[in-house]
Order: sequence, then structure tokens, then C-alpha cells
Amino acid sequence: MTCTAFNLTTSPLLPSRPTRLRKPHPTLHPFCFTPKQKRCRFSPNAASLDLPLLPFTLTEVLVPSECKTLHLYEARYLALLEESLSKSKKFFVHFVLDPIIVDDSLEEASFAARNGCLVFIENIERLEVGALVSIRGIGRVKIIKFLQADPYLKGVVVPVQDTLPDNISRLNPKVMQVKEALCSLNRLEIKLKAPKEAPLQTQIANSLMWAEKDLQVDCDEAFFPSLAERVSFAALQPVSGSSQSELLKLQQEKLKAMELKDTMHRLDSSLQFVKDNISMVAAKLAIQSVEMNLRSLHPFIQGQSVELKMQSNEAPSSMEVEAVANGVGSASGTLPPKPSFEPLKAHEMSDGQVQFRKVSVPPHRYTPLKKAWMDIYTPIYEQMKIDIRMNLKGRKVELKTRRDTPDISHLQKCADFVQAFMLGFDVIDAIALLRLDELYVESFEIKDVKTLRGEHLSRAIGRLSGKGGRTKFAIENATKTRIVIADTKIHILGSFANIKVARDSLCNLILGSPATKVYSKLRAVTARLAERMQNGELATIWQMSLL
Repeated sequence: MTCTAFNLTTSPLLPSRPTRLRKPHPTLHPFCFTPKQKRCRFSPNAASLDLPLLPFTLTEVLVPSECKTLHLYEARYLALLEESLSKSKKFFVHFVLDPIIVDDSLEEASFAARNGCLVFIENIERLEVGALVSIRGIGRVKIIKFLQADPYLKGVVVPVQDTLPDNISRLNPKVMQVKEALCSLNRLEIKLKAPKEAPLQTQIANSLMWAEKDLQVDCDEAFFPSLAERVSFAALQPVSGSSQSELLKLQQEKLKAMELKDTMHRLDSSLQFVKDNISMVAAKLAIQSVEMNLRSLHPFIQGQSVELKMQSNEAPSSMEVEAVANGVGSASGTLPPKPSFEPLKAHEMSDGQVQFRKVSVPPHRYTPLKKAWMDIYTPIYEQMKIDIRMNLKGRKVELKTRRDTPDISHLQKCADFVQAFMLGFDVIDAIALLRLDELYVESFEIKDVKTLRGEHLSRAIGRLSGKGGRTKFAIENATKTRIVIADTKIHILGSFANIKVARDSLCNLILGSPATKVYSKLRAVTARLAERMQNGELATIWQMSLL
């Protein structure tokens, strides 16, 4: 979600002159609770922080575990960003300004600072105008004192924590239920049609992963909520393709959750909210499936309607039927044209589901992958129309289809191409897997041919390579293959027939045959292959001449 920090002096909610921030009356706002309920607890002796404050409207509430991208371009907000980076350990406070009515006689507007959330800056992208800042909500805070208003707001905040239940173990089953419901919702959400710029990971999965991991930020532990509290907020994330009314309902749920003091109550509300979203997404998937089926049947239905119309409007008489039987055709007696079906796209062949592939990156290929990343990325993204990214945490290259992917087989070709690079083939050699169909990669180990140990194994590897790699190069050139010898593993890239010839030559070398004997056999085999190819071309030319 992209949003822009609004200008306090030009906002329609704020006057041009300085305003006072007053504490709202609990009964004046529809989302506030009655005074009978207990407030969220915060200790006056708890740790406090002096942090910059960034205000937003009520429609932009940020909850813990939520990730948001801000476009900061005004000078004062850029100064706030620099102080957060240099003095505040990448922290600042995200809060909303709630307009309240204190006295009708006052001309100036009054606002209450509510729903403060401590945020951590995860990433910054500098632009020509301003910067794109990715932030993550950490925990709720309360602003107890304002220190400055110019050039940006700054104040003292203390952590806001939930009231501890009598039996904390009662929370664990409810937390597991919310996690399972979020995983089910995420599995349904990834089946929905998404725009091309949509990330591979949904916001729900992103927030849940962050809520489950241990927090590794330099801050007082009092500001970090418990696991149950983080999971209860992780459920309050937008679903892909949400309508305006659904987003409004989400904002209302966020406001209620930020005011709640009971973790169990919030977990119940979040679980019900996730179940409602599951029902909503399931209904959207059913409609999406029906639309795709109707779209695929549209040419056939159109052809049938044309045929029925011709039969009803131009029914042939007995004289016309007799004329057709005698070989005299008429316009009304001709058969309707065959329906023309457009070829199915990749996403239509898979019922609209996005197809994924993951390729693991070995430790010794991590640096070569970084150097050759653009050479790998360009043909996959631009020619094959496949999305690709590097998962730094999982050390895997992830691939997925797009709506404009012309063929579903392109995904497997790209996965084979990346896998060939991980095995040690150069990009310029492995890219042939994208352009040619009858190419494969075969792998085997020396011990599969003969069990060798110690110096015998070293000599076998030496025979495979030859002095300066001459033997390996000779086999590659003769068989039109590419060979990678990685310790005791051997990988061969080429066509099926050429791989067989190269594999036989390598096996003979492993078994102890001298290189000269292998060369002579290889020369005879390649000559027979060339003769067969030439005879096949002559036979094809002869058949074409007969036609």
C-alpha cells in the first residue's frame, strides 16, 4: 500500500495556524469504548522514548506487524527521516489525528493524537523528488508529551500493553486457530487474479511471518508486544482486489483493535474477521472460475447461436432440399462455418492459478549468481515472460507465471535454465535450454561407474579433464555437448543422442581407458552420426522433390 504523508498546514482537517491537540472525550467518537471498560495498561515508570512523530488521517491507521510504503517529499518530513536514521535508530511514531469538538465557540479546530504505533524503517529508496520509505509497525505507544512542532512534530512516548490474562496458556489454542485461518486465507488469496506489479508474497503472509519470528531491533523490550498480540494484529491486512467498502470495514476493525485491551477479545475478533475474508475470497474464486469457463466457451456458443439463427430464419423448402441432394447447392443449404477458438493463455490452462518454481542456490554459486544476475534475469523476464526474484532468506530463485506468459512450458524451461547455471554451466551455454526444445541435462557420479578412492579417484578425475582440460574440450566439441566436472559429479548438457555418446566416452575414461583410444572410438561414432544426419537430410530432400 503506497501512501503519502500529508501536509499539516494544507490539510483540509487542519487550519493554517498552530492548533492545540486535546484529549478526546471517550463518548464523542463512534469507535471509542465506554468509560466503564478498563484502559490499556501502561506504567508511568515504563521506558519512554523521544521520537519524531508523523501524523496521518483516520483512514490510514497502522497496526503492529503491518508493512507500509510512504512517499516523503516535503522538506520537513525528509528532515524527520534523517533524524530517525541518524539519532533514533530508524524509529519514529506513526499516529492519527482525530478531529474533536471541544467548544463550539472556539474558531480553531482541535485534534486528538490517537492510535500511535512505533515503526521501524526497513528500507529506503532515494528518488529525484523525495524518497520511498518502507516501514513496519512494531507496537502501540501513547504520546504523553509534545516536545516540538517545528519543523516537524516530536514527543515523548511510552509503550501501551494489553492486560495480562489470569491464565496465559489459554491464549495458545486461540493463537493456533488464527494462524491456521490466516494460512488458509493466504492459500486462497494467491489463486485470485492479481496485477502484474503485485508481489509474490501477500500482505497477510508477510505480516504473519514477521509476527512469528524473533524481533531483532535495537529497542527497549517494553515496546515489543507479545506473540499473541502480534498475531492478533497480523490478521488485519487487506486482501488482493478488495473493494472500497471492504477496505472501509478493515479500517474500522483496525480502529477497534487498537483500542482493545484484552488479547483474547482481539484474537476472537481477528479470527471472525479472517473467516469472513475466507468466505469472501472463496466467492470471488467461484465467480472467477465461472467467468473463465464462459470465456473459453464463448466462441462455441456464438457458433451455435449462428447455426440456430440460420435454421430458424432460412429453413429450406422441399424444392431446395431436392436441389441440394442433386448436387445443386444453395446459400441456405450450406453448413455454418466451424467455430474458431483462440489458443489458451498460460494462466487459462491452469484455471487462473499462478504456477511457481523454486531453484535452490548452493553456497558456492551464490557469488557467481550475483555477478550474472542481469544476464539470467533479462531473457527470463523479457523473452519468456516469467517473473523471477531471488529470495535472500531462503537462498532460492523463485519463478512464477504472468498473465501474458505465452506458454505454460516456459516456466519449466526457465527453471531448467536456472538449475543448469547452479550446476556450473555458463550462462551463454545454459541459455540454449530456453531456445531449443530437445536439450537436457544429465548428471551422474564417478562412483556410479566404478568405486574409486584416494589417488585412484584423483587420477580418474585427471583423465576426465586432461592436461589443461584438453580431453574434456575434445569430447565437448566432438559430441556438441557441454560438460561440467564438479568434484566427483559430472553434468552433461546436450541432446539425447549426443549425451549418450559423451557419457560413454567419459565412462571409458573412468574405467581406465587411455585418452587416445577414447579419441579413436569417439571419431568413429561421430562420423556415423554425421553420416546418418546427412542421409536423413538427403532423404527429406528426395521426398520433397517427389511432392
